Amino acid sequence: MPDLFSSKIKMKKSAKNIQAWKSVSDVWGSLKPPLRPSPGEIKIYERFLKKTLSNNSSRRALLFGATPELRDLLAKYKFEVTLIDVNPAMVKATTKLLKRKNHREKIIIGDWLKIKLPQNYYDLAMGDHIIGNVNFKKWNHFFSLVTKLLTKNGYFLTNVQLSFPVKRSLAFKNLIKLYIKNPKRFNDTEYKWQMLYQMMYSDKKFCGNHDYMITWPAIPQIQKELKLMNMSMDIKQIAQLADYIYVKEFKYCSPPRAIFEKIFKKYFKIVSSDINRQHPVYQSYRIYLAENH
Repeated sequence: MPDLFSSKIKMKKSAKNIQAWKSVSDVWGSLKPPLRPSPGEIKIYERFLKKTLSNNSSRRALLFGATPELRDLLAKYKFEVTLIDVNPAMVKATTKLLKRKNHREKIIIGDWLKIKLPQNYYDLAMGDHIIGNVNFKKWNHFFSLVTKLLTKNGYFLTNVQLSFPVKRSLAFKNLIKLYIKNPKRFNDTEYKWQMLYQMMYSDKKFCGNHDYMITWPAIPQIQKELKLMNMSMDIKQIAQLADYIYVKEFKYCSPPRAIFEKIFKKYFKIVSSDINRQHPVYQSYRIYLAENH
C-alpha cells in the first residue's frame, strides 16, 4: 500500500461543512443519544461487526467520520483504521473521548467524495449517519466510490436515518406551545428529539420534498416563529429546545426506506438490518450490514 499515512494529509476542506459541525465538536463530550450512538445501537453495531470477521480478513477498516464509539469498537477488534473527516475540530474533540487507543488508526482530513485511496483494500467501510450528510444527487457517486475501495467480499456497516414515521402531524407552533407548557419534559433528550422529528417530518416548512432534505429548527427559526405567535422565550430556553448545537440552520438527507434501499442495492447486498427498539425516537435509525457486490 502507498505510504499515505505517514502524517495527516491536509486537503481542501468545505468551509460550509466545517462551520455546520463546529458547534457540535465544541460540546460533543456533553452530548447524549440520539445525537451520539445509543447503547442499544452500539450493541447492534458490534453484533454486525462480528459477522464481518473471518480467518482471511485483514481487518482493514475505512471509517467515515470521527464517532468515538465506533473508533472504540474498531480498536476492540484490532482493526487497522483509516479515518476520514472534513473537520479537524471534530476529530480533535472526539479523540479526547476515546476509551481505547488504537495505534493503527490513521487520520485524513478531507472530503469523503474527493479523497483518493487504494482500491480493493478495505475489508470494512463504516460510519454513523453518514448518508444524511451526502447530497441525494451524489449518492450514486458515493456508493460507487465505497464499492471500489472495498475488497470483493468487503462489508459496509452504517446507520441510516430514514423518514420518521409520523402518526399524528405536529405543527411548529404547537411544538413550541408544548415546550412552553412543560419545559422540564423536554429535558429528556430522547423525548425532545422524538417530538422534534414528529414536527419536522410533518410540517412542510421543514420537510420539503426536494431531494428528501430535512431542516432542523435552529435558534433563528424558533425566534421567527415566536414573533409570528406574538410570544417570547428566554434565549436559554430557545437554545435548549434547539439543543444548543444548532445555532444556524442545519439540513440533512432523510429518504423513505424504500427509496434508500432501491439505490443501496445497486451497489451492495443487504445482509442484515436492525433498529434500537428501546425508544420510539430510534425507529427511523436503521443500521445496515451489507456486502460488496
